[in-house]
Amino acid sequence: MKAESNVRPSNFEIENISNERCDIVLNANIEEIEEEGNTKYLYNTFRLNMCYDENIEEEISNSFDKYLNIAKNNEENELAAEIRKQRDVLLNNTDWTQMTDSALNENQKERYRIYRQALRDIPEQENFPYDVVWPTL
Repeated sequence: MKAESNVRPSNFEIENISNERCDIVLNANIEEIEEEGNTKYLYNTFRLNMCYDENIEEEISNSFDKYLNIAKNNEENELAAEIRKQRDVLLNNTDWTQMTDSALNENQKERYRIYRQALRDIPEQENFPYDVVWPTL
């Protein structure tokens, strides 16, 4: 997720320590920007929920890239699942168009067939799941 702050963020923070669990907030791609005499920071932030122990801060410091990659993969997988879910609803809503007994003519059926194929191809788009171009009928 994109974030912005007037204060330079640390590489990571440990939050919400409860019931032997915690949230790790990892900040990456921190960019300092001077704008009209003010400094602001733009960065990406990722979250992990983990088991908490007294050595977790040291573990994350020593293996920051490893944890950052895990958090990025989790975010990507969650976003991809949400997009696939939306896509599946659109496919389900148009299933009837491909039935042999639908009232559509062949030209209309073909348009729906092409649309449905474009929906199925969404995961193959270059920047999936971050920049999805939804097909239109």
